[in-house]
Amino acid sequence: MAAAGHVQALLSPSTWPTSVYALLFTLLVYGISELARRAPFPSKAPRLVDSIPILGALRFFTARGQFLSQSRDISPSGQYSFYAGKKQIIGLSGPDGRRTFFESRELNFPAGYAVLFSAQPAVKAGDPFYGDGASAKLLRFMNKLLRREFLGQRVPMYASDAREAMESIVKRGSSSGATAAASVVMDPFEDMYRLVYRLTMRTVGCDEIATDLDQLRTTLSLFEAIDSGATASRIIFPWLPTLGQARQLWSGYRMYRILEGIVADRRRTGRRGNDGLQELLDQDTDMFGIVESIIASLFAGLVNSGINAAWMLCFLAHDRKLSLGGGGGGGGGGGSGWYDRVRREVDAVVARHRVSDDETPADALARLTLADWEAEFPSIDLALRETIRFTITGCGFRQNLSNEDVPIGDSGEVIPRGAFAVYHFDDVLMNSKYYPEPERWDPGRYLPGRADDKNAGTHGYIGWGSGRHPCLGMKFAKMEMAITTAMFVACFDFELCDENVRHMTSLAGLIDRNKHSASKPDKKMYLKATPRM
Repeated sequence: MAAAGHVQALLSPSTWPTSVYALLFTLLVYGISELARRAPFPSKAPRLVDSIPILGALRFFTARGQFLSQSRDISPSGQYSFYAGKKQIIGLSGPDGRRTFFESRELNFPAGYAVLFSAQPAVKAGDPFYGDGASAKLLRFMNKLLRREFLGQRVPMYASDAREAMESIVKRGSSSGATAAASVVMDPFEDMYRLVYRLTMRTVGCDEIATDLDQLRTTLSLFEAIDSGATASRIIFPWLPTLGQARQLWSGYRMYRILEGIVADRRRTGRRGNDGLQELLDQDTDMFGIVESIIASLFAGLVNSGINAAWMLCFLAHDRKLSLGGGGGGGGGGGSGWYDRVRREVDAVVARHRVSDDETPADALARLTLADWEAEFPSIDLALRETIRFTITGCGFRQNLSNEDVPIGDSGEVIPRGAFAVYHFDDVLMNSKYYPEPERWDPGRYLPGRADDKNAGTHGYIGWGSGRHPCLGMKFAKMEMAITTAMFVACFDFELCDENVRHMTSLAGLIDRNKHSASKPDKKMYLKATPRM
């Protein structure tokens, strides 16, 4: 009875003594003051912008592109300071900021991305996991998988996967009694993204998943759930459990169990693979390390490439409409024509490698070697370069893990020790001073005699990384894009349309420059693909 009385008293705030209210109030004030307390920027730090108590600069999460551009414009030097929760961040811009961001040895690449992009635990200075620019173990893993001899062995599988994806699209049009040449309305941000995931999984993951379409779909959905776990709340309040974090952990656990089953099967049967998983097993990597390495490699190899593969087809289809209508343009002089240019290039490669007149283009392309894919599609390479310039939104991240403030060029301003640095990609890639008419998709801007990417001097094109951190997987990504694009162009005529199969005449505003990274469009777009006879 006494215990019941105590519980009743606790549930009746009206009976609490004044001292209890005083204690609760004190704890509340203390908690708020702890949340609000953050280290001040040193005097040499750039101008402070958008400093909301406790939260910091919320627009960095809600309207990133706009916030970074406006902050640059209101600061006399173009550099600026802001908070994300208690984290100090320096925004960099212009030649000084660009050189500092891409060349400084004191600014750590993975530490910045771990905290501000993936929202992983903070990294401490001297942590051997990160070494000089990346995890030494992960770096060795990726380097082995990106060797020419390894990729050369896998190329026939990549081409076979791409051909199978094209055949699947054709079958959709030939169902319900339609002819084999019937048009198909397909979503490139589903079909091409899934194809790129398959090729990436076949490289950094395992053939068992890449071959089993059901497991491929399951693991792709798990990966996307893991990818969606980075939220503003996890960055501002890293100690606060969230539903997104729980979903991320559950998806990681399910991915773990799938890979664990495959590893157990290989060990039981003695069967060896020729893929990323086998490389990790040969290094005696434990299961946690295997899952961590494969997921990290998927992040590096899939998100941008999968989205760019879809966007490039959309840009080519839009270019075709401009060419037919006589509007727009800029393919290196005399109108646009990049759809036709890429198509002629693919057809010429098919003609050179065909062994008979009745061999299909897909069969001819399937026999190409790694050297062929790297050398015979320069127009696709230019189209990809321009697509990346368009789709790479948001900013790059670094953290100053040295014990000193890092000077920002000769400006007299600094990045404080322990602070993060961000560089807005649009500062150079969408800058009309360097790229005339930046809102126009124009692969011709990289042709000899124009070379817009050289206008800004050092680090004028940063789509493949730059300075001390070039993209490790650039050659693989280019080969991947050549295979997926050439196979699609060889198999289909295509045009841009909406869900009602109406022609889309404009791509304006479909890429949200406030997004944090390359992303699928908010408004659905489709391709009407007609098999080529």
